[in-house]
Amino acid sequence: MSPRTRLVGVVAVVALGACTSPTTTATPDPSVASTASSVGPGGCGSVERPTVQLSSHLIGDAEPPGPFSSTPPTSGWHTTAVPDAGLAAEPVPDAAIVSALENGIVVLALAPDMYEAVDPDVLDDLVAQFPDRLLVTSYATPMATPVALLTWGRLQRCDVVEPSAVTTFVLTQRVTPDDH
Repeated sequence: MSPRTRLVGVVAVVALGACTSPTTTATPDPSVASTASSVGPGGCGSVERPTVQLSSHLIGDAEPPGPFSSTPPTSGWHTTAVPDAGLAAEPVPDAAIVSALENGIVVLALAPDMYEAVDPDVLDDLVAQFPDRLLVTSYATPMATPVALLTWGRLQRCDVVEPSAVTTFVLTQRVTPDDH
């Protein structure tokens, strides 16, 4: 094997390692409810830690090879393109959501009827507060609650969009690329 071939192989392994993390399982806390049925401040349940899945890039429009460990996803297969933070004009697909999370962007996913019902000024204010750290999107796949806050490996389900709950989640739960 030539030195160039070895170098290419090492670069490929290092690049793949940058996008993968070992599969880990969440440690359940019996005192913590898993959904917003135990509603706390801002109409939100406790922060969940779904199983963190191996993550690898999907090529083109390829579908993930299996289901994500949560709905909406908090880790797993992702696109190479990272969606911009802000208010998404169209629903962001699961693999693009994971790409955003991998890059330190928190996602506020809203069921379509909730997306339509929330005062647009509230969403605009949240995006203005976190212009490079928050992506707001409609999420068409049925969720356990109409609102979900996502960061890498963490999920908080809410019944309503409460700005203080979103702010608290972004400030206390956000995971940056250096954290995973």
